[in-house]
Amino acid sequence: MQQQAPHRPAWSAALFSVVVMIACLGASAAPMGAAVTPRVAAVVPASGPPRGGATITIQGSGFTGVERVLFGTIAARSVKVLSPRSIQVLTPAHAAGSVHVKVVTGGGSSPATAQDRYAYVGPPAVTGLAPAIGSTAGGTVVQVTGERFLGVRQVLLGEQPA
Repeated sequence: MQQQAPHRPAWSAALFSVVVMIACLGASAAPMGAAVTPRVAAVVPASGPPRGGATITIQGSGFTGVERVLFGTIAARSVKVLSPRSIQVLTPAHAAGSVHVKVVTGGGSSPATAQDRYAYVGPPAVTGLAPAIGSTAGGTVVQVTGERFLGVRQVLLGEQPA
């Protein structure tokens, strides 16, 4: 006997039962697996340092039987599946730049999307101060220019907090 399995949504479980019923003879059941392609919906936070070691959460679907998580072509240092919709990983070291985060399971690899991007961001770099001099009594407003100021928690002028 040959029968086509019904279509299942991508978020559904990958294991189900096949039941064959014959009138007056009863029924027989057997487990069957279906390969579910993983999908990445979000990477939180979406950026971190090139040295790696940041804990991030990957949200999506089909995270059953996760074999590995890749940042570009580099495997995550630690992978903890929290649920079929959530994974926690430690980022690997990587050169500065943006990469796709790929989840690999027995059902395949998550396709590259705009939602699976992770940015390796280098440290802040100061390129200018205006004005360059001020009163030793303090109170001078200083404009700091540069790049990669994301997540800056403190600014020091010399050893003094601004």
